[in-house]
Amino acid sequence: CSSDLVHPTGDDTDASIVLEDTTDGPFLYTGNEMDKRGEAGAKSGPITIQKLNALTGETVWQYQIDAVFNDAVNGGLMATPVLGTGEGADLVFFNIAKTGSDKTGTLLALDRKTGTVAWRRSLPNFGWSSPLILTGTDGHSYGVFGDSSGLLHLFNPNTGEDYSTLQLSQNIEASPAVYGNMLVVGTYAEKLYGIRIS
Repeated sequence: CSSDLVHPTGDDTDASIVLEDTTDGPFLYTGNEMDKRGEAGAKSGPITIQKLNALTGETVWQYQIDAVFNDAVNGGLMATPVLGTGEGADLVFFNIAKTGSDKTGTLLALDRKTGTVAWRRSLPNFGWSSPLILTGTDGHSYGVFGDSSGLLHLFNPNTGEDYSTLQLSQNIEASPAVYGNMLVVGTYAEKLYGIRIS
């Protein structure tokens, strides 16, 4: 295995990279965290979210947001981003941990083509859970993510506002899985929850 392309990220990358295949070619969405720079003494600093040309490694756009270093649990992009569908098909969503403080987070929607902010939501509790975008029987898109307080959010991908929430026991670190109208997610409480979406 050899590497013809190397793209510097500025810090560790834990979140899975998302691939988008378009008529303009393939693109990647990725982001780093506050890790190696924290080990070197920085208490906080910007993490960088990027859209890259998958064939050349060239940066199409980038967006920065400050995150806090924590020796046990890093801040930054720990959750895999998700591409929007339906009426939110022009957006990409990021759940970013430890922005502003060691406890808080940010849910962020960026325009896929330009990287401009469609909306940005401050969260009282950060999350590692990768967001999901679902299509309801009404044809509309819905977003789902969990946070470190154990709160599961069903949100509007166009605004970031919650339609509803469900309090589960302890941190939702795992990403939810969905089939039809059944959502399954695990938590720190050593339990799997099956939740029917209606």
